[in-house]
Amino acid sequence: MSKTKYVLIIITAFIIGFETNIGHPITPYLVKAQGFPEYSFSWFFSLMSLGMLITAPLWGMFSDRRGNRLTFFICAVGYSIGQMMFGLFDNLYLVYFARFFSGCFSSGMNVFILSYIATSRGLKEFKKERLIPMALSFQLVGQAFGNFFGGKLGDVISYNQVLFVQAGSLAVLGLIVFLFFGFNDDERVIKERKNFIQNLLNVRQIGLWMILFLITLTIFSLVFSNVTKYLDYYYSDLGKTSGELGNMSLVVGGVTLITNLLITPFMLQKLKPIPTMIVSGIFGTIMLFITFINKDENFIIMVYSTYMLFIMTKPINESASANYISSMRNQDPGLILGVRQSFISLGAVVGPLLGGLIYYSQEVANRKILFFACAGLYAVGVIILLGIYAYRFSFKSYKGDDLFENKG
Repeated sequence: MSKTKYVLIIITAFIIGFETNIGHPITPYLVKAQGFPEYSFSWFFSLMSLGMLITAPLWGMFSDRRGNRLTFFICAVGYSIGQMMFGLFDNLYLVYFARFFSGCFSSGMNVFILSYIATSRGLKEFKKERLIPMALSFQLVGQAFGNFFGGKLGDVISYNQVLFVQAGSLAVLGLIVFLFFGFNDDERVIKERKNFIQNLLNVRQIGLWMILFLITLTIFSLVFSNVTKYLDYYYSDLGKTSGELGNMSLVVGGVTLITNLLITPFMLQKLKPIPTMIVSGIFGTIMLFITFINKDENFIIMVYSTYMLFIMTKPINESASANYISSMRNQDPGLILGVRQSFISLGAVVGPLLGGLIYYSQEVANRKILFFACAGLYAVGVIILLGIYAYRFSFKSYKGDDLFENKG
């Protein structure tokens, strides 16, 4: 039974990643085809991330109380409606609303997997430091395949129709999971129930060093959201097709899978979560800088070499942070994982807006300056982690909040 649930979690993680990313590679091309201003691309992703930021803890608490399958069904159908509106509306402000609406429901799908791993008795025999990276790995691989599929689909049908395909398949997915997937809520490990107000008050009591850790997640999210989203737009600026962008995303999927199957578990076992994030952050900063320091004629070569080395650090950081957060004590798992998702979403809200100010203020030939700024910001996040780790290493007797007192 436990092995069946393990396989089910992996399959579901892959499908979630696939479904939620079908529309991403065609978005910069849709902006140009609809005649929307360039800056609207920034707002599309920021508003979606704002919806995720606001609702992620709420879906986490809802999942803790009403069950995983019901939560997933509601969120999949809600996300489906949002994507349908995205494809139907041609008024810019209605599209903005559609993006925010989608974000309010996609957050619950992202919290779902980690919340189930943290609470299911049926998965207790599996070590979380291996299961969480594996689930996130397949979700990220699913994202890559979703980008590949959506990009290729955008070469043969209209960009609006790609969104309709995504909307329909999301609704079907929600129904299938609700009716047939065995995420039985009676197997969850339920702690003493706290009401909504009590949970919010507990979140406010998170210690200073945990707040700094969560801010680091926001910084990393800001970096990756800017690099990945504006790399999509940079592809279109260089005259590449959505299909070519999809090909690159497919390679990202392979790199992600290899990273989380071979590299992430080894690093977490040898270094623990925070040192793992420090090492990968230093490496990622260097690789990102090298990728864009070269001339545009070498761009594709660098994308398929040093950029892939940079992108390896994304699954490593996501797995390490989720592993660290999921082991926190004295808090409902769904809520604290929702808080993690909110801090990540905060970076995805602010990132594209700030990135847009830099990116669109430059001529196409100079727009790479955004990626250098991201490399510098990545380094700032690493410095904060180094400070946290140095403090904890120097003051072993430090007694902080239970949400941070984890041997990592």
